[in-house]
Amino acid sequence: MLNSYAPEVPPEGKRVKKKTEETSPSLSGLSLLPEEIALRCLARVSSRFDNASLFLASKSHRSLFKSSELVNLRWEMSCTELSLYVCIRVFPNPTPRWFILTPKRRLNPIPPNPYQPPDSSSFVVVNGGFYVIGGLRNGIPTSDVPFLDCYSHTWHRITSMNTPRASALAHVVKGGKIYVFGGSKHYLHYHERAGAEVFDPKTQTWTPLFFSHLSWDFETQKTWAHLYCSHQSLDIETPHKNNIPQSAVIVLEEKNTSPQDRRNFYFILNDETGNKNDWCIIEKQLYCRGTRGKILWCELNEWDWKEVKGLEELQHSHSSSRHSFRINKLCQTSAGNIVIFWMAESLDLCSAEISFERREGGEIWGKIEWSNVVFKVDPFSTPSQSVKVLHSVSVYV
Repeated sequence: MLNSYAPEVPPEGKRVKKKTEETSPSLSGLSLLPEEIALRCLARVSSRFDNASLFLASKSHRSLFKSSELVNLRWEMSCTELSLYVCIRVFPNPTPRWFILTPKRRLNPIPPNPYQPPDSSSFVVVNGGFYVIGGLRNGIPTSDVPFLDCYSHTWHRITSMNTPRASALAHVVKGGKIYVFGGSKHYLHYHERAGAEVFDPKTQTWTPLFFSHLSWDFETQKTWAHLYCSHQSLDIETPHKNNIPQSAVIVLEEKNTSPQDRRNFYFILNDETGNKNDWCIIEKQLYCRGTRGKILWCELNEWDWKEVKGLEELQHSHSSSRHSFRINKLCQTSAGNIVIFWMAESLDLCSAEISFERREGGEIWGKIEWSNVVFKVDPFSTPSQSVKVLHSVSVYV
């Protein structure tokens, strides 16, 4: 039997040229540099997508691309860039998938998260990565907390929380500690004393936060729940006595009170804001998605919602008699902008990044930084595909 993978025999009289480039040493400029200087050159490369091309071109320096020294040097030299990660569900596949937005404004898949709950997770962004806090798996809360190293696109499973949680409120503070509130009422063995806990990334441990007492602030006319753990105390403003609200956004207030590490949190509840969708805080304004492609804003604690101006062209260009423009997801970036997602009439996933400025008269105007189709569905798939954006986070890497 003939071997179908046998090498071709060259015609008589013809000589085959040897591939000298495989045996000769690399003559690229990078390979001629000392390792320390080459590392600094790589740190200045503007994009990690350029780094990927260099990784393939330079065999002699491939170990540098995966080194922690390169990651730390990029931070020291302020050579990081903002990367947008998006978690979407492509129906009929029920498993969520993570993507990164490329410089060409397309979503490229990254390695899947083997611990990803399909629903109700929370997220905390830190330098170089993000944590996925809890979620629902088969309708049951989980205490799992995977972490994505956004430079190597490697998932790590860190120490689990003390209490399983879903749709919890999570916040990172200066120093890197992560505070997680609520999200445990789905849990069969829920107890009010399990309402909050804090994660210390240095020791990789979770510490429960316990309620001590309630107090009424006559100046603010609000109830504060006092929590404590073994190393510090917290004040939480909540109208629900010692119950952590489930549908809220955390606002962190730093105050120079005694002890020095005391922190003050307070919550803004959905019913206070009129049950708006996907809302976030940028500086001292609240933003959320409205109807017919509108973005609304208001001052903190005023609740007088107004429309962001300057986005009319975007709204009109994506509306027709058969298709209305509707924002499906609104997310905040680490740069203080907002990214929105919507479905085109073709069912492709579109996105735009919007920055904001306050003009005379106090109005907020939006500026479209970019807008594009970021994910195309297969029109010939059976059954037909559809896309739902679950989460979006932006990370400096």
